[in-house]
Amino acid sequence: MILPNALLLATLMSLVWFLKGNLLGYRRIKRLPDTASRQKTYRLWIAKAAIAFVLPAIVGLALLGRLDAIVTVPLSSTSSAASCRASPATVARDCSA
Repeated sequence: MILPNALLLATLMSLVWFLKGNLLGYRRIKRLPDTASRQKTYRLWIAKAAIAFVLPAIVGLALLGRLDAIVTVPLSSTSSAASCRASPATVARDCSA
């Protein structure tokens, strides 16, 4: 139980890191005079976004032993989707919001 909570905390911290840096970076990019400098900043933002969003997800799945979830739909999702497509009565009963 500790590992999923630690992964959640690490992911939230990476999101805060990403958002905090973007506010400072936006102020800096407004002052840049040339296009080349702006393009370099945008490339850095793209790399930072990959680090902040993709890396924690992949590391978390690896630590939980669920790297297969990247290419397959988890069984719980497929069974829910199948029950929602079963019949109009099932949809009204089980899938109403």
